Amino acid sequence: MYATSRIAAHCDGETTGYAPGDRVDLLVFDASDLGFMAVIDNRCCGMLYRNETFEDLAVGHRKTGFISRVRKDGKIDLTLKQPGYGSVERSSDRILDLLEASGGFVACSDKSPPDQIQALFSMSKKEFKRALGGLYKNRMVDIAHDGIRLAEGYRHREQAVDQAQTPWARAEKKKFGVTR
Repeated sequence: MYATSRIAAHCDGETTGYAPGDRVDLLVFDASDLGFMAVIDNRCCGMLYRNETFEDLAVGHRKTGFISRVRKDGKIDLTLKQPGYGSVERSSDRILDLLEASGGFVACSDKSPPDQIQALFSMSKKEFKRALGGLYKNRMVDIAHDGIRLAEGYRHREQAVDQAQTPWARAEKKKFGVTR
């Protein structure tokens, strides 16, 4: 068996074919103050910046990630969340899970400090506000000055009769005229 800590030297460095938003497999191989270096699809290397990583990572972790951008110098910036609104449904599920586990109320709202939001929900304040806004718009939560609570009449997501009855499916159908 052979092992090396100089993984970057053994990657081919070819970053063509990658575009922002592409889903990739990652293997974390180095940690620094700036972030985490990861091998992308067993081919090349990229950087997960610490200030954009809202979960615990360590050398050896395998994750699914996304290309954030391919820089002019050929280096790749990575993220663990799907860019744009693509990660809102997963983040909304995380908020609902915590609300359900907490008896329907969490003392945290869109006015809470970013550190509190990150500690409770493992997401940025921007992502939290996007997800919370969608939940509020779909009448799944109520936002109060002291926190957020499940809306009166909220039904557990697994009680929905079929996928077309979920708020995200209804919103997608309304916007695009179709469902997945």
